[in-house]
Amino acid sequence: MASTGQSSSNQSLSGTNRASGATYGTGVATIASAAQRKKQLASALIQPSTDQVTIGGVSVTNSGVVGMASSVVRQLVPVVLERVTALGSAARNLLPGEALTRSAQTGTTSPGAFAQRLVSVSGGAGVTAAASAGATLASYKFTVAQTAAGQTSSSNGFVSTNPSIGGITGAGSLTIQIGTTTTTVTPTFSSATNAKEALEAVATAVNAAGIDARAQVVSANGASRLQVTRKTTGAASTMTLGGGLAAPLGFSTTTAARDASYTLNGAAHTSSSNVIQLDAVSTAATSGRVQVNLTGATSTSVTVTVGVSRNDNVIVDAVKSLIDRFNIFRQTISSVGGLVTAGTQNQLDGALDALSNALRAIGVTADANGVLDLNEASLRSALKTSPARVEAAIGGASGLAARVYGVTSAIEKSPGVLFAADAAASVMPAGSQIAQANRLDLAMTKRLLDFQA
Repeated sequence: MASTGQSSSNQSLSGTNRASGATYGTGVATIASAAQRKKQLASALIQPSTDQVTIGGVSVTNSGVVGMASSVVRQLVPVVLERVTALGSAARNLLPGEALTRSAQTGTTSPGAFAQRLVSVSGGAGVTAAASAGATLASYKFTVAQTAAGQTSSSNGFVSTNPSIGGITGAGSLTIQIGTTTTTVTPTFSSATNAKEALEAVATAVNAAGIDARAQVVSANGASRLQVTRKTTGAASTMTLGGGLAAPLGFSTTTAARDASYTLNGAAHTSSSNVIQLDAVSTAATSGRVQVNLTGATSTSVTVTVGVSRNDNVIVDAVKSLIDRFNIFRQTISSVGGLVTAGTQNQLDGALDALSNALRAIGVTADANGVLDLNEASLRSALKTSPARVEAAIGGASGLAARVYGVTSAIEKSPGVLFAADAAASVMPAGSQIAQANRLDLAMTKRLLDFQA
C-alpha cells in the first residue's frame, strides 16, 4: 500500500476527497474547528511583516523552518500545520481505551469512539446513573436512606376563586432571607383578583427576582397554596420568609433542609447534593466520569454497573472522519511538492503497509498513491461479525489511529521536522518567477479573506 508516485503537475491545494466525495480548497474553512481559528489563520497569513504564526497552539518561526525565501512559503506552512492538527484530532478520537484514560489524566480528553460506556442499574428504584467515555469498568452498590433537599415553605390553602386572601387588598411585599442577604419582592394584584391569581402574582415576582429560590402555586380540590423552595439542596439550604405578606399567607416549613444519606459499597456517606460524582481523573477534579443521581429512598441495595457499549454509528462516523482528514493531508503534502520532507509521507506509507491486510478485511483500501477509500457496508458488516478485528485494525494500540496520531503528535511537538531545508527553493525556484509568486501570494490572501468573512 506504499505510495508509488505522486502528482507533480498539480500545484494547487484544491482537490476532491475520494473517500467522501467532498471538495476542499486552499482555505482551511472545511477543517478548522471554529470560526475564530479561521480568523486567526487568515490574520496571520496576510501580514508579510510577521515572521511567526500560531496555528492550533503551535508557534512556527517561518525563517527558522524554511528560510523565508518567498512569501509563498508563509502561506503554505500554516495551511499544512492546520491539516496536521485536523488529522491528529480525528485519530485521537479512535485511540484505544487505555490511551484515552492516560490522556484524560493529563487533561486532554477525547470522546473515544471505541471507549463508549453503558451504565445499567439493577436491584430497585431510587438511583439513576450515567457515565462518560473512558469511565473505569466497575460496579457500585448503593442504599439510600434519604435524598438531599432544600427548605420548602408552603402557605395556607385558599379557595381558588375567593377574591380575598386573609384580608389582603392588593398591596404588600414578601421578604426572603437567604444567608445574610434579604430580597424584597412586591407583587401586583387587585382586591378583586381571585386567590389563585394573587398567589400566581406572588410566585411570578419571586421567580423574577433571580435568587436561589423558586416559587409555584399548587392547586387541588378547589384550593391553592404557594410553595417557595430553595434551589440549592443540603442541610445548610434554609431561608426565612417575612414582610407584610408573610403573616396573611401563613407560611410554614413543609420540607426541612437536609443532606442526602446513603451507603456506597457498604460505607456510609452524606452529601449536600443528590448528584454523586465517582471515578474522578484526579484528586483535584470536581467531577467524575460516573454520575449517580439519588432520586429516592431505597428498600434494597441498588447496583450501578459501568460496562462497554459499542455504538456502530459513532465508530463509522469516526472512521470516515479519519479517512477524510488523512486523504486531505496526503493531497496537501503532494500539492506543495518539496515543501514537506519525504520522511512524513514515508511514515504514513509504512503505517498503511503494515496494516494493509487488516484494513482490507474491514473495508478500508488504499490506491497506488496512498489515498484511502472506505466501503461503509463492509465496515458495518465487520463491526457486527468481528468487532474485535475492527478495533484492533483501527483503534488498537498498533492500529491505524495510533500510528497516525504518533506521526501528527511528533510534528506538533517539533513542526520543523515536517519541512524540507530547501523548501523555499522548491516552491520558488528562480528569481524570474518572483512576480508570479507575488501574484499567487495576493490571490491566496484574497481567498483567505473570503474565508474570514
